[in-house]
Amino acid sequence: MISLIALLFSLVLAYRASMEQDFDRLERTRRAGVMAADLAQTQALALSELGTQLGGSQGDTIDVDAIERSLSRLAAQAHALEAAGFTSGIEDAALVRAREDLLQRRDRVALLALRAQLEAALESTGRHTQAREALSAVQVARVHERGRAVAVTLAAAAILGTALVGVVVVFFFTRLSSDIARLRARALAVVAGDRQADRTIERDDELGELGSAIDVMVAALAAREHDLGIERRNVFHQEKMATIGALAAGVLNDIGNPIAAIDGLARAMRDEREAGSLRYDNPLCDPENILRETTRLQIITRQIAELAAPPSSRTELLSLNDVVRSALLLAHFDPRVNGVRIDTEFDPQLPAVDGVGDRLLQLVLNLLVNAADAVRGAVAGSPLISIKTRRHGHGAELLLADNGCGMDPNTLARAFDPLFTTKPAGQGTGLGLPLCREIAQQHGGALSIESTPGFGTQVTLYLPGPEAGA
Repeated sequence: MISLIALLFSLVLAYRASMEQDFDRLERTRRAGVMAADLAQTQALALSELGTQLGGSQGDTIDVDAIERSLSRLAAQAHALEAAGFTSGIEDAALVRAREDLLQRRDRVALLALRAQLEAALESTGRHTQAREALSAVQVARVHERGRAVAVTLAAAAILGTALVGVVVVFFFTRLSSDIARLRARALAVVAGDRQADRTIERDDELGELGSAIDVMVAALAAREHDLGIERRNVFHQEKMATIGALAAGVLNDIGNPIAAIDGLARAMRDEREAGSLRYDNPLCDPENILRETTRLQIITRQIAELAAPPSSRTELLSLNDVVRSALLLAHFDPRVNGVRIDTEFDPQLPAVDGVGDRLLQLVLNLLVNAADAVRGAVAGSPLISIKTRRHGHGAELLLADNGCGMDPNTLARAFDPLFTTKPAGQGTGLGLPLCREIAQQHGGALSIESTPGFGTQVTLYLPGPEAGA
């Protein structure tokens, strides 16, 4: 574009200089034509004076002074025309000789000779005038031709410039549209969870600054999510250790009771044997009591073995009912659930779901613990948690409701915000519900909450079945 402008500027300057020269030549030719016309008029006046002298004078009555004035004026005009660079067509030497001859002789013969010279000069002046007029016509034609050339050149340059500007504009907006589309795709990818540290666009304008800002934002989000993930794992580990501690306390309590019963029965039988009065019909010495308590120990140890089995990270077909039952079994050992009535209603025709058992178990257990914490502040009635499973389309749905304190609209709106909690310090981290929703979304499902202050909360978990996933 700059080269085209420079070329146009140089062409305009060149045409301007050339046309100025043409106009200068035209002006000189015009001035020469005016001077030649004046010269021809002076020649005609001189011839008229000579004719007057020849027609009415005798040899001794010729008015030489009047003729001399006409000839002097004629000579001055001829010299001025020649000084302007044009020929006058007058032979000065012959005219001077004729003038000198007239001054010396002052007769008709000299007057006729002078008139002949003037007539010849007038004829020569006419020929030169015609030549100048032809030259002027050529110069005018040249000026017109140069004008047309300038017009054609400027038109061609305008067309070329317009086409070039159009190409530049199309290229600019094409690239702009492409970069905007890349920014949009990058923003959508960030919303979808992409945190790759890529350079969005390479530009040195405001759009490039926006792309750099998005890249900085992505890097900051990646760092924050990395730190949040570490904190989440630490908190989960702490919660898991707390759960294990509660499980150990519950196990000790449940195992301690039958062991104490067995110990008491064994001591009673020993005392009876030492006293020599051991009788199996004595209720304290009945072996069935010992077998019953050992059976309780076997059940407890089997449950512990099932809970202690290594968790699987492989996706498989699962029964949501079995997952809920395992969570209830694990929650049985949590002291926070003690004293809370749990009503269950399982759909026996519930379809299977695809999922990771340990992750879903963690989800349901977190919901149970949250509900147990909520019912501690129950306004009326005894603490109650209601669990129900049912079919929903091709998937399964879990409804977990409590009669706890409920949540106001502001708290409900922030329930899934990481690190937001209404529990006292040391009792909650604010990562339970966000983790539950993340697990549900990883399984292609959804988690929603409905709550009314003073009346309790209901959490709905939806998990798609294999057919829905296909």
